[in-house]
Amino acid sequence: MNNNILYEEKQKLSTWCYVLLWSPLTLMLYTLYQYFILDKSLDNTPTASIALSVVTVFYICFLYFCHQITLRALIKEDGLHIRYFPFCSHRSYPWIDMEEISVKQYSPLTDYWGWGYREAEDEVVYTMKGSQAIKITLMNGKKILIGSQLPEDMSSIIKKRLLNPDKETENASSKVFPKTTALQL
Repeated sequence: MNNNILYEEKQKLSTWCYVLLWSPLTLMLYTLYQYFILDKSLDNTPTASIALSVVTVFYICFLYFCHQITLRALIKEDGLHIRYFPFCSHRSYPWIDMEEISVKQYSPLTDYWGWGYREAEDEVVYTMKGSQAIKITLMNGKKILIGSQLPEDMSSIIKKRLLNPDKETENASSKVFPKTTALQL
């Protein structure tokens, strides 16, 4: 069986998250600029400037970490593949294990206590932003919720694949299942 990518969706943090994260860094860098370039003292001891320098470096590392967070959903010939870097490794869900799929509107804060990766006894949640997702019920009763910016597209491709599991022709599959990328920075 070939394993072409039929659909791909990558999500990163929303713009407003970046604005909130960069605001403290701007203040820290401005304070360091005043101390080191303009020679304005933070207080009478150099300890405060050294501490602020160290905190700024750690904060820059934290921003880099936040920039690396990515939710990637791939639909391939053999099933659905999810990667929520760096929080969970690659997870695969073969077509034969899927029973039902639906598009769901949800409230991230009240339903799942925010966005992110959640794993409970009977449900796994992968959300990055927004309030739309696809919900997949597996044959063993476990539910998977995957946040999506294009849930109808993702759902229709999975439904077509579940209805036609033996469809393996490369030309037909590339026409029926176009590769799509939803990336918003």
